[in-house]
Amino acid sequence: MAYLLLMISVALTAAAQILFKHGIQRMPREPELLRFLGGALLSPFVVIGMVLFGMGFLIWLVALRDIPVSRAYAFVALGIVLVSLFGHLFLREYVSLRGSIGILLVVTGLVVVATSPS
Repeated sequence: MAYLLLMISVALTAAAQILFKHGIQRMPREPELLRFLGGALLSPFVVIGMVLFGMGFLIWLVALRDIPVSRAYAFVALGIVLVSLFGHLFLREYVSLRGSIGILLVVTGLVVVATSPS
């Protein structure tokens, strides 16, 4: 169950990143930092992203009760994979061949960590 929670946490955090990006892309360019941040906090996409990010954090805390932090943190790398995939699917961002190879290496490392004895 703890690993399922861990995966849900990573997925929520990745989805939040895509919502953050989408929300700020829809905003007009604002050179003043405080105006930019104020506008970002009013973006529905950013606000929903913040909620998902918070939910992911809370679920992460529950998962950490039963999973060693060194093992759990390796799963954060899965977020890289999900953000790249979601960015490609929903934001039409390009993933280069080198990027794809890097993602494959991340997945390989995750499999090694996940299948190694505790």
